[in-house]
Amino acid sequence: MFNNIANFNDISIYEGTLLSSNFTYSTRVPNQKFILPNTGVDTSLISVTVKNNENSSASTKYSNQDSLFDIGGDSKVYFLQEISDERYELFFGDNIFWQSFRGR
Repeated sequence: MFNNIANFNDISIYEGTLLSSNFTYSTRVPNQKFILPNTGVDTSLISVTVKNNENSSASTKYSNQDSLFDIGGDSKVYFLQEISDERYELFFGDNIFWQSFRGR
């Protein structure tokens, strides 16, 4: 600090509103997808954590994946696809592709 002035380099600043959405998974719905309710979401800033139940304090962080390569049955990933009205749909793998691929 020089003359009561602080200088910083390489700081990312984002404009917008921090939003949070919670979804509940149902084993009765095959290939369940979750639609993010807001438009104009910066997908590079999405953070996904999964809990075993809503009362659990432990959670697992999932990362965005855009390919089936370099992932396995234990990979903690989610996928995004744009749908109508500038919204996004988040979905998880079903372990079918990986099992078929690994069995070959």
